[in-house]
Amino acid sequence: MKGILDKFKICDEHIRSGRLSHAKRELSAFELSRVPRKFRVELSQLFIRAGMPEHTLRLLNRTIHSKEETRIKATDEERIEYASGLIGLGLTGEAQSILESVNVEVLPKASLNMAFVHFTNWEYDKAIPHLLKYLNSNKLTDYQRVVGLRNLLLHTFPVGNLQMAEGGRQVLCSLNCRVRSSSLC
Repeated sequence: MKGILDKFKICDEHIRSGRLSHAKRELSAFELSRVPRKFRVELSQLFIRAGMPEHTLRLLNRTIHSKEETRIKATDEERIEYASGLIGLGLTGEAQSILESVNVEVLPKASLNMAFVHFTNWEYDKAIPHLLKYLNSNKLTDYQRVVGLRNLLLHTFPVGNLQMAEGGRQVLCSLNCRVRSSSLC
């Protein structure tokens, strides 16, 4: 178990450092059928962050689309990550259907992903309420809040809401000291 977590940490460091080719090489070495279920959500998140959404779908497909007689009930976390893979491949219809069944109060990432569905479909005005719902959650880490704020900033300009963009920029700058991941200030 420690070995797989160590590999996840190495992949995360590669991704955060912008060494995606290293991360992809490490992630591609996983034999998906042998990954224990308790690690699949975390591995799926790494696949998404490394730009490998098809691997997320391969990893979670049997859980999401299992046959009725052998039905393994997918968790909401697994469904959110599967939806992330679908969004990464532009398959927003199925992703939206999955995300609509997830309680966003319990798992705010579903709101963020719903915003990504709308961004992918060039529906910026429909995405903003999902981002605001995500950002209003008290369950976010500083890093998750930065991700939400960056997306809010990037996507409020196309709908002409400069006041919201400026407010988001100010909040992002205040978080910058704690997260050190923003160059927008």
